[in-house]
Amino acid sequence: FQRLTTFTSFFLVLYVALRFRKIDTKLKFLLVYGICAVTAVFFVVIMVYRPQWHGVVPFSFFWQLV
Repeated sequence: FQRLTTFTSFFLVLYVALRFRKIDTKLKFLLVYGICAVTAVFFVVIMVYRPQWHGVVPFSFFWQLV
């Protein structure tokens, strides 16, 4: 699922940006700062409490599992 997200994230960013253009100014301000705050808190929690979640995860093919 992570690889699919990597390929489609560009289109998701474009979709969200186009949706933000149709929102009024005050609500847009709150949404942008809310998204930034949630993203920053998520980053800090991952880096401080789960540093092992960051980095390269080794990939095993199904024939190597034996």
